[in-house]
Amino acid sequence: MERGIDGTVMQTGTAQGRPARLGLVAGRLVLEDGETQTSLDPAHLSISEAVTGVPRRVVLDDGRCFITRDSQGVARLLGATRQRDPGRWLARVERGSPGVLLGLALMVLVLLVSLRWAVPLATDHVALLVPTPVERALGQHAFLTLEKTALAPSRLPEARQAALRQRFEALVMAAGLDSSPGLVLAEAPRLGPNALAFPGGPVVLTDALVALADSDEAVAGVLAHELIHIREHHGLRRLISGVGVVVVAGVVTGDHGRLGGRGGGPAGPAARPELFARL
Repeated sequence: MERGIDGTVMQTGTAQGRPARLGLVAGRLVLEDGETQTSLDPAHLSISEAVTGVPRRVVLDDGRCFITRDSQGVARLLGATRQRDPGRWLARVERGSPGVLLGLALMVLVLLVSLRWAVPLATDHVALLVPTPVERALGQHAFLTLEKTALAPSRLPEARQAALRQRFEALVMAAGLDSSPGLVLAEAPRLGPNALAFPGGPVVLTDALVALADSDEAVAGVLAHELIHIREHHGLRRLISGVGVVVVAGVVTGDHGRLGGRGGGPAGPAARPELFARL
């Protein structure tokens, strides 16, 4: 056997192992355990990464696992069979390889430049391309989710609510919006004195904020502020920017699971109401 490395082979379904040797026989990768000799296809092996002080595991098709502390020996065997060593990059990082460290520095630089300039610039352009019905659908979807979890009908007197809605519609016209995004008055203890503007509407105004305001003019100022958020598409821009950051990080780091929402819980505007404009 050429380039053989010693280790232990663990049988499927047991915690018992026995000495074994992994190496090349006539150019083929072979595992010998004292009783049998198994020819292996390197392309079908699952090999753990090389971490200093941690044994490497080579999992076979039949479920057996070959364990060895000779990490460099594993790398040599894979090289001889023209297979990529999954632990080579990590091992080079641990050794402080100049090429790898330079690559990491460039990766960080690309990420910082993207977050500082590329993502905001792209966000501005993409937001202008989103059709109004799509923007409103995103806002409505997020609002309905928040309504189920944090909003209750307003306890303000009917006359007070009517006066606020009338003032709101006047502000809509003053803001130059084509149509009213809608005003929702709500009792929302979890939000406290607050106002939110969802993409395309509606605007949510809490009873606590109305009670806290010194005058109707103060409430009108808050509503005008929220209408500016809608007119300038601030909520939509925040949503696009948040997605852009995830995409850039996934591309730069190679963690493509982020792009599909793996491990991050529910994706989309409904799961992230904090992305939208708040007072």
